[in-house]
Amino acid sequence: MSGLSGKDRYVLRPGSETTPKTMPIFVLDDDPTGSQTVHSCPLLLRWDRATLAAGMASGAPLLFLLTNSRSLSPQAAVARAREVCAAMRGLEPYPTVVVSRSDSTLRGHFPLEPQVIEAELGPFDRFFLVPAFLEGDRLTRHGIHGIRQPDGGFVPVGETEFARDPAFPFRSSDLRDYLAEKTGGAVTLASVCHLSRSELREPNLLARLVALPRGSWVTADAEEQADLDALAGVIRALADQGYRSLLRCAASLLTSLAQLPTQPLPPTEMHRLCGPGPGLVLVGSWVERTTEQLNELLTEPGLAPLELRVSDLLADPEAETERLRQAIAAAHRRGLTAVVATSRERISLADPSANLALGQRIARALGDLVQACGPDLGFIVAKGGVTANTLLAESLGVARVDLQGQIAPGVNLVRLPADHGRWPGLPVVTFPGNVGDRRTLAAVLARLRPGGGVFPT
Repeated sequence: MSGLSGKDRYVLRPGSETTPKTMPIFVLDDDPTGSQTVHSCPLLLRWDRATLAAGMASGAPLLFLLTNSRSLSPQAAVARAREVCAAMRGLEPYPTVVVSRSDSTLRGHFPLEPQVIEAELGPFDRFFLVPAFLEGDRLTRHGIHGIRQPDGGFVPVGETEFARDPAFPFRSSDLRDYLAEKTGGAVTLASVCHLSRSELREPNLLARLVALPRGSWVTADAEEQADLDALAGVIRALADQGYRSLLRCAASLLTSLAQLPTQPLPPTEMHRLCGPGPGLVLVGSWVERTTEQLNELLTEPGLAPLELRVSDLLADPEAETERLRQAIAAAHRRGLTAVVATSRERISLADPSANLALGQRIARALGDLVQACGPDLGFIVAKGGVTANTLLAESLGVARVDLQGQIAPGVNLVRLPADHGRWPGLPVVTFPGNVGDRRTLAAVLARLRPGGGVFPT
């Protein structure tokens, strides 16, 4: 089958002088949760030449470019992807493995983003769709992508609330059907190479993938990290032979690609990074899991619960944000951590682009509340990918943050640069909306407090 579309500008084969030797894997991340399984990697929120050069100089195996495109309209997402790819085109050596990192529940601008990457940076020889996120119980079993339940059951993702996302709806749980559905039949089920867990371990796997027609799509089962280790190994082997791969995946495959040692600072010690004052928790995600976690968190002491009333924000944004700024400042004077959550009733508009624009507006309002905090702010927790990225890129205005690792499974902690004007080195937790059980948000707060480190029970 043919690939997404491409140009015959960058053909890499064994013996080519442009074949990369030590190039990091570039990850275009559509929200800041793609690094939720790795550590010691730079996360770039800008992609000018100086910022890219500094990121590449870090020596990290992965370089994350946080595009925040999941919060954008399709047209804006295409423009953002083209902008990032244009910045990457001048890189030397040229990247052999590029990742379009997206959601483990199949939400996002697909196939638009891979199409743009292929058009701007291609051609690519192989395309991989691997949405498994094992830390969040997102598995692919016999080609069906789904969510493992606490009782051991397995629910296909097409039967969950995520498939009914107003901005990114879909029907298919079988990854081959999903490719056909989202490409309007341009990729057919029969043309996809699906790899079972046993096939991932076959000694002739590399030869099998090399023999595929150029531009083929590959999907894979994944129920444990060893499955993804095997797949990452063959992707690296393809790169060593000069074949270029474009991956659409969630975070767990990145763990296998990076091959990092244990993170330097264990989760139980991350409270040592916090400032002396109380913290700020911003909850923008509307998914059911987030609401359960929020309700559980608010049973803990030392918190000031505050609600961002979405209807009031739409009616009079200045009045609503000023009310909350004053409430946050008052809470901090009392030594309380302010927990600001959007009102829980979800507003769904008929136009998917209007839903995305509303989400961005809410995220900006939440992020700008950080300006109510003093210089002794202890930490920030941002719940929801759009909320986290908007906070970092816009409200805090940083070009780069450094990933310290995971404070809980699938939950990142990053630090602001040491030269940040107001909060140098401040820890910020980027917490996906759909990760963890009902106690995980409370657990993260416990680990950020002095003497923390033990998950509440």
